[in-house]
Amino acid sequence: MVMALAACVPEGRDLSDVGDGADRMLSAETLATHVDGDYVTLAAELEAEGPQRVVALVALGAPGEAPRFEARARLDGVAIGSWAPLEVVWSERDQHVVRIDLADADAVDLRFSRASLEVVSTLRWASVVPPTEVPEPAIETTASGLRAELSGLSIVTRAQWGAASPRCSMASNPSKYRMAIHHTEGASSDPTRQLRGIQAFHANKGWCDVGYHFLIDVDGTIYEGRELSRRGVHAANNNTGNIGISHIGNFHNLTPPAAMLASTARLVERLSSIYGIDLTRSAIKGHREYSSTDCPGSRLYPRMASIVSDAQALRGGAGGGTPPPSGGSCTHSFGGQYADGACSADYQCCGGTWRTQSSGCGACVCTETSGQTGCSAPTPPPAPPPTPPSTGASCTHSFGGVYGHLGCSADYQCCDGTWRTQAGGCGTCACTETSGQSGCNAPPPPPPSGQSCAHSFGGVYGHLACSTSYQCCDGAWRTRTNGCGTCTCEEGTGAQGCGGQGAPPMSTMPHAGLTLGGSQIPRQGLANPTLNATLGVATEPLGTVMTHQGLSWVRGRMSWFGGPNDSGVSSTETGAITGERLRSLNSPTNPSASTLSSRPEDYYFVAMRWAYSPNSVSFWRRQRFVVMNPSTGATLVARAVDWGPHTRTGRVIDLSPQARTDLGVTTDDDVLIAFAPEGTPLGVVR
Repeated sequence: MVMALAACVPEGRDLSDVGDGADRMLSAETLATHVDGDYVTLAAELEAEGPQRVVALVALGAPGEAPRFEARARLDGVAIGSWAPLEVVWSERDQHVVRIDLADADAVDLRFSRASLEVVSTLRWASVVPPTEVPEPAIETTASGLRAELSGLSIVTRAQWGAASPRCSMASNPSKYRMAIHHTEGASSDPTRQLRGIQAFHANKGWCDVGYHFLIDVDGTIYEGRELSRRGVHAANNNTGNIGISHIGNFHNLTPPAAMLASTARLVERLSSIYGIDLTRSAIKGHREYSSTDCPGSRLYPRMASIVSDAQALRGGAGGGTPPPSGGSCTHSFGGQYADGACSADYQCCGGTWRTQSSGCGACVCTETSGQTGCSAPTPPPAPPPTPPSTGASCTHSFGGVYGHLGCSADYQCCDGTWRTQAGGCGTCACTETSGQSGCNAPPPPPPSGQSCAHSFGGVYGHLACSTSYQCCDGAWRTRTNGCGTCTCEEGTGAQGCGGQGAPPMSTMPHAGLTLGGSQIPRQGLANPTLNATLGVATEPLGTVMTHQGLSWVRGRMSWFGGPNDSGVSSTETGAITGERLRSLNSPTNPSASTLSSRPEDYYFVAMRWAYSPNSVSFWRRQRFVVMNPSTGATLVARAVDWGPHTRTGRVIDLSPQARTDLGVTTDDDVLIAFAPEGTPLGVVR
């Protein structure tokens, strides 16, 4: 495949309005289509003959050294000289910038070893006119140049993300009348590291600074880029008066999260208010509307209209630049009543008078951005825990309720007639009644046993199903503490019973085997070059193949990961397969049925030690996997978002919290895994 590259005029020598952020961006999957023998080889024809600088930003799937890249010049179809290595000019864990200056050419070639395809996640490269060199800048420590009107957006400043100082003088462009929406396409486990990589890439192309004015992460965090008063370099021949806003991630594959889009709308509204930019699609465009590119991605670009409409809604509410009218109650223009110390989107009520948040009167006691309902001061803190209720043989509560053995009030448990704190109680609460008014009696005797585990109230329970206090085990009731495994379901009244989910019919089982497209479900004995490169383990040590209900599966132990309660990962850590923020998934942790139905991709995901050979990361990103609890037959379909778990855990697979719940398994339980057909819907298989 031959690609044409425009030779960009270096910003440091000629401040003409031609710079563009549309570098050649290739995913691991696309790079695999350029395999030529032992190398991945890329060719670029140039629009103008002359000396060339080849620059590349290399993102790896895991921390490691930059692979060896080589380039050569071509003129009139003939190679000039031999392949020469690119110099690594900037590195930080999984991000690397490499470059080389070549002789006069009308085309250039770039290549790297086919073996390195396993570790390269994305490659962003360009060929430009070599710039005049300037000294390498120091890390920027000056105060942020952000306008005061932007202070309420909690923007991470250049100094905070470790930006380097500009390399040269940039064109002044204080007047703005339009905006361009971009995405970075590349990913990293640390957005600040990715920003530093993008800045280093732009600087080595000859630009004075990072080309975008702002960058927005998937969690909605906004980062300061190039100073707003300077002309950006992000939309060829359309940079004058144009504010560049880039979104961190590849939104061809990922759906932009709500938090990211909300921050975009707020930033767009605020900038439009500052500069008087019309909140219309003619003034706010996607990068592809300025240049020949597919930026800002097939899943972000369709959201352009909603970004503008959301910004318009904010303009009508509390998002704009003029403070709401003042008054003793800090009444908002939409009617909401704000208490002292309370905040709208941009202002704080201080002694009955609105102030900008940057000059407010302390931390916001509450924030309400619509202006419709206002924002009152917080309710008083809850009262301290009560003193233990009165003790007696019946554990009579001070409010009058009578509690039986193992019965619990809000804070205490009745143990053989004596109150104890729940932390020092005598077992699982048989029942809980917090008011103290009616008490809480111990559970009734076990319901009668039978093959159907019929409850005395009439409900019929299946194997492993639980009532309030008992579990049905092969047709006989046992106490839950002496049960036979994880409850497949719970129904406490006994009126309806609770049947186990059971296995779905084999005719509907979404099972596609253990091998698909040359790649295999990880299991003991398989060679795994990715595992070897990452952990120094040549073959997969865990997971056994078995036949269950006539189908082949890999069986192994599980654990869980992801979601807001996963303290084992940082708040910024992303999955190696999709780049999604792991703790932003599976939220809320107890979703409604409608939430699960509307966004199952947030709740059903897995991690295994995938081999990025013979297929790349993007292959695993597309796949679906069927996972079963062999004890109950409970089955679901999930997608891959990460790589792992570590071999030292002895586990084969990590499951999302929702998948763990729906399968009825806990850490170190066995599960079965296989491929599901591509396109299989995510979620529980009925």
